[in-house]
Amino acid sequence: MKEKVIKVIINSINELNEEFDEVLVEPKKESVLFGEGSNLDSMDFVNLVMILEEKLTDELDVSVSILSEKAFSKRESPFRSVEILSDYIIELMGSDE
Repeated sequence: MKEKVIKVIINSINELNEEFDEVLVEPKKESVLFGEGSNLDSMDFVNLVMILEEKLTDELDVSVSILSEKAFSKRESPFRSVEILSDYIIELMGSDE
């Protein structure tokens, strides 16, 4: 499942980059999505999350809310990298939130 989620995240990054006609985020597992080291401003990040949530629903039939209090209350941000975000999404898929 992890590789499928990573693929959806990468596809979402590619779509965001296409919308802006530039590479805002490198489509790689180690790319930083938000915070220190990220090229995304807060609006770009929200756009990415919206694309991602839609793609998760369309491609994996999964409905999760990525931007939640749970995400921001974690000690370590789940947005540090594509790979870490994939782990967080898998965690959300197993919960009732």
